[in-house]
Amino acid sequence: FTLETGENEESRAGDFDTAMKRKLVKTKTDLTKFIQESGYTTSQVEEGMGVPFAQMDIHIAFDMVTHWKSQQ
Repeated sequence: FTLETGENEESRAGDFDTAMKRKLVKTKTDLTKFIQESGYTTSQVEEGMGVPFAQMDIHIAFDMVTHWKSQQ
């Protein structure tokens, strides 16, 4: 069993924020806005995913951009 100690409250807040943003990204327009706000271009995401933007899975692209942003 894993018992919560309350020592790492910040990590859950970050997970919640990411989950909420992911929920709000429901269309390619939402994804484009999220990508731009993250400091990337759709061309960079196309290159990173190896598929044209029009064929991209929205949630996989979101997860990739989120990962890139966390690496900065």
